[in-house]
Amino acid sequence: MTLTLKDLPDLFCMALTQLGGKARRVEVQRWIGNYMRQNDLSWTTHDYLDDNWQYKVGWAIEVLSKQDVIMKNPGPGNTNHWSFAS
Repeated sequence: MTLTLKDLPDLFCMALTQLGGKARRVEVQRWIGNYMRQNDLSWTTHDYLDDNWQYKVGWAIEVLSKQDVIMKNPGPGNTNHWSFAS
């Protein structure tokens, strides 16, 4: 199955759910990468996501934040966590 950029926000939410509802961006990216390998998924070449999908997670965070789906929970140093907005 081939995924597009539009699938990334849903994958982010799936990962956040599976990670207990609160996680760092890198943990979400790791979960997405593992999920894709385990389910034999790939990115469409149309969106140029093969090599930079981790960078595009920032775009998914922005979309979900603007829709009030997720929120940032500042931690010590640069250890911000993301969780679902209440």
